[in-house]
Amino acid sequence: MKHLIKFAMAVMVFAAAPAFAKCIYEEKHGDHSDNPDSCYLFGKRSGLWELRFADGRVESGPMVQGNGHGRWEIRTANGDFTAGPTVHGKKHGQWEERFANGTVAIGPYVDHQMHGQWQAQWADSQVSCHTYEKGKEVSSTTGPCN
Repeated sequence: MKHLIKFAMAVMVFAAAPAFAKCIYEEKHGDHSDNPDSCYLFGKRSGLWELRFADGRVESGPMVQGNGHGRWEIRTANGDFTAGPTVHGKKHGQWEERFANGTVAIGPYVDHQMHGQWQAQWADSQVSCHTYEKGKEVSSTTGPCN
């Protein structure tokens, strides 16, 4: 119950935080912000964050109590893009993945693992359906998912 109350307080503070606060983490330089007080709650990252990594990857979205919670976007240096919801720092729900080669895949994550039907439209316009269980592909067919 104590954790639930703490989480509820974090959500209320996050909702009341000024929209102009930008919290940034850079792998080479650590955390910085134009308004540092709005980036932490109970000593953990909270608010809207942009995480920049040395490999060129940029992840952005809301954090509550140090974990991603809400819609996140991830961009890689080679142009890949993925977006969808996170719950307690893990991908959970419907995600869309767009690859630099033109391939697009849409499907669900459960507890940070692909789980359920994913539909892919490949760069050559072919469509396929892939079924995953706990991150492992168990079947695939040509054509759209039913």
